[in-house]
Amino acid sequence: MARRIRSIRAGKGQGMGKGYKNLIPKDPKVHSESAMGRKQPQRIGGIARSYNTPHTVSMSGHNYSFSKEGNKIELSLGNMTDAGWYWTGDQDDMVGFFARISSSQIKDEVLKDFEESRLSYKDMKPILLKSAQNGSGMYQITGDNKLWHFGESFLSEPSEEINEFLDSMTQDDNIELTDKLRERFFEIFEYPNMDYDDFEKEYKKEYIKDATQAVNESQSYGELMDKMDNLREGWLEQVMDYEHDLYSDAESEAYAKFKKELGVKEIVSVIKSDGKGLALGQFKSVADAERFIGRKKGLEVKSIEVIPEPIRKKEKV
Repeated sequence: MARRIRSIRAGKGQGMGKGYKNLIPKDPKVHSESAMGRKQPQRIGGIARSYNTPHTVSMSGHNYSFSKEGNKIELSLGNMTDAGWYWTGDQDDMVGFFARISSSQIKDEVLKDFEESRLSYKDMKPILLKSAQNGSGMYQITGDNKLWHFGESFLSEPSEEINEFLDSMTQDDNIELTDKLRERFFEIFEYPNMDYDDFEKEYKKEYIKDATQAVNESQSYGELMDKMDNLREGWLEQVMDYEHDLYSDAESEAYAKFKKELGVKEIVSVIKSDGKGLALGQFKSVADAERFIGRKKGLEVKSIEVIPEPIRKKEKV
């Protein structure tokens, strides 16, 4: 991949008589050693730097950039020309930055740049911990734009799963499922919305615990990226379960409306546990019946659905 070499000093201060003094602070060590004839390294790992200590570092490649001055960090990923997207962030987004890098084609390049810089993992760890504790990386690890922005489902064929659900339920309920009724069910069915904000509210605390542990246990940038990959694998399974639950709820809700349209009625009775007949009458729902019973012994709830004759399957003789 083509590399873009950037010098902070290049092209700055020309014709202004200011050199680079307004761009970066002077380092007493650098200037005192220069006065003694000791030159500082200008290129490390093929990356041009005019100033490179754990306090101030700048590096970039074709699809990323990283600059640090004190605790202030500026990040970027992608480019509109080749990648078709562009993202920027700061020190609060550091875990998300490494999460995206860990699954990208530039992982090895970026890892090499960080390892060859004077910015050790130990130097970055406090910033990474703060970033993890804010929930950085959760969006990227749980599906990123592919899922949360463009809505690409983890279910290969959602309509097939819905059809299987409908076939199973009508079979159990002894309902004759015609093409017209199947079409009506899909008109009633509302596809669930995979909303990141809802997912984050439910799982953010759990994610923060995982991300913080990953940062704490890592001893290098490479180890952190490996842990990011492991986290992604586990959390994508969680997201798939979450999506499946949303579809299950949507199917159940649609099926209840579907049966109501067909005229299916539920008769809920409270009977004696020994099965010797009706004890206390009928109720509109199982919940109403159970509330009525409370903790009374010797009673139980029985629910029966009555299917209208026109849609009931004919029993084989």
